[in-house]
Amino acid sequence: MAKPESRKELLVAARTEYDKIWNLINSLPEQGATGEFNFNIPERNVRDVLVHLSTWQQMYLKWSNSNLDGHHVRFLPRPYTWQDYAALNQHILAEHQDDTLADAKTALEESHAKVIQQIEDLINEQLFIPGFYKWTGSTDLGAYATAITYGNYVWAVKILRLFKRQKRATTQA
Repeated sequence: MAKPESRKELLVAARTEYDKIWNLINSLPEQGATGEFNFNIPERNVRDVLVHLSTWQQMYLKWSNSNLDGHHVRFLPRPYTWQDYAALNQHILAEHQDDTLADAKTALEESHAKVIQQIEDLINEQLFIPGFYKWTGSTDLGAYATAITYGNYVWAVKILRLFKRQKRATTQA
């Protein structure tokens, strides 16, 4: 699927990739969703992937909703910048190590629903005209919405597919 360039395309792409995430999780062998990844990424398990997705969506919602209401806030929490967001990702994972998989699933379901609702409530021009909002800089709001839905979901699907292949290989061995 090509990168979304309209509100309609974004809604379809986000929902399609979101459904793939849940289909992959639901297709894991019993207790498979709680296993540890056997590859080198900061996220160690399905919970961590879901925490990553929901936390970035929550940051997006705080930023976009505040700015849409006329209250200027930064996207990334201080002291993080776009140059060191990897450190923010590590902080997010450390902060959520006591969360359960069920907590992570619920958080993603809630944040996804809120982001989709926001996209549905905005018109195409609000999302995809660069500079429509001063607070998005030279980028359009849709680029951010695309990144924290479709873009992150594509990443999660790749990770979950790799994990599923590893689970299958270890069960067959």
